[in-house]
Amino acid sequence: MGKNNERITAYIGEKNPAEREKLICFLEKEGVVLDTDESRGRQEIVEGILPIAVNIEARTYRMMGNVTCAAGVASSGRIVKAEDFYESYDV
Repeated sequence: MGKNNERITAYIGEKNPAEREKLICFLEKEGVVLDTDESRGRQEIVEGILPIAVNIEARTYRMMGNVTCAAGVASSGRIVKAEDFYESYDV
């Protein structure tokens, strides 16, 4: 899921706070930063349950805004588990 992938945004549906922390640490190590438009802080995202949206092109992450958005992405089959994201991440 990198520069050659047609999808710019990855949606990671991880609800376990420890796994969310691991994911965010991975993203930050890769140079992906918290979106400046995100109103919630890093810790709130770690403790949240909504999927984390990663904009591969802009190299930013944020938590999805609400359950309706999350449901829309889920119904399209675009939410992946963290382990699948790690395997496909090649930026």
